[in-house]
Amino acid sequence: MMGILTSLEPRLNEAGTCIIDELDEFLEVSFVQTGTVAIGYEINKVRKYCTTKTDSCVIGAFGVTFNQRAAYIYTAVTQCQGFFIRRANWIRNNKKFAEVGNVMKRIVLIDYLMNIRSKVMVHKRREIEKFMQRSDHQTILAVEQKDKYLNEFLIKNNFNKTEENSLNLKQKQVNEQQYRDYMKKYFNYGLENYTSKVR
Repeated sequence: MMGILTSLEPRLNEAGTCIIDELDEFLEVSFVQTGTVAIGYEINKVRKYCTTKTDSCVIGAFGVTFNQRAAYIYTAVTQCQGFFIRRANWIRNNKKFAEVGNVMKRIVLIDYLMNIRSKVMVHKRREIEKFMQRSDHQTILAVEQKDKYLNEFLIKNNFNKTEENSLNLKQKQVNEQQYRDYMKKYFNYGLENYTSKVR
């Protein structure tokens, strides 16, 4: 943990700044201490925001940890102050302290799926349905999620077998059955063995 703390660098984003755009590569993990960040997406060149995070939020942990490009847009609503750690330092520390790094990977994944991805995807798909019903739109331009590859992604990143105490979903106050049905409805992939693998 000291390696992470000593690698932190200060950061300031003014209000209205686009911190990360869709399909951008994450080069760092940002820790916002004060300020509000809006998370959204773009459809037909129109940006829409559907959720916000205020104070003590993390940006880029999922993308850096799992080498994924940004699926959503992150914009500073107010002036945001905090720190960031470069990707190379983040990865090096996770490898150096493998036990802590494995736990962190699971926490990062669950937090991303439940607190960001699920909220944005539901809102985005509703907006796409509205566009589909409009006669003045023959084409819809939007970033598509690789939902059908998520199971393979989890297995590739060693989420098929974990320690029982690495992540306790009950501490997250999650109803597993409701969440499983919810994800199956909106993301069209088999989640029957997902929670049991990560638990």
